[in-house]
Amino acid sequence: MSRFCVPDSEALKKDALAAFKSEFNKYFGGMNIQKYISDIISAKEVLLITLATGFVLGFVYMIVLRLFGGPMIYASIFALLIGSICGGYMLF
Repeated sequence: MSRFCVPDSEALKKDALAAFKSEFNKYFGGMNIQKYISDIISAKEVLLITLATGFVLGFVYMIVLRLFGGPMIYASIFALLIGSICGGYMLF
């Protein structure tokens, strides 16, 4: 090992730990983490309503896509063709 320059691993660990602690304390230090958690707790109802609404809308979209998937694909291809033709006409 005398032919290679190998950095001291303890010094690297201390530097990395110090850098992590300073960045962590910058964003989460002091009372910030408690403030974040209290904000989430106070907005619990809104977050739950948003979660439930997204869940229901996802299921509705999945059912609509299962029933009308083929026509939706053909309609989107047709709309893409018409849009490209109109865009080409406007550029010409």
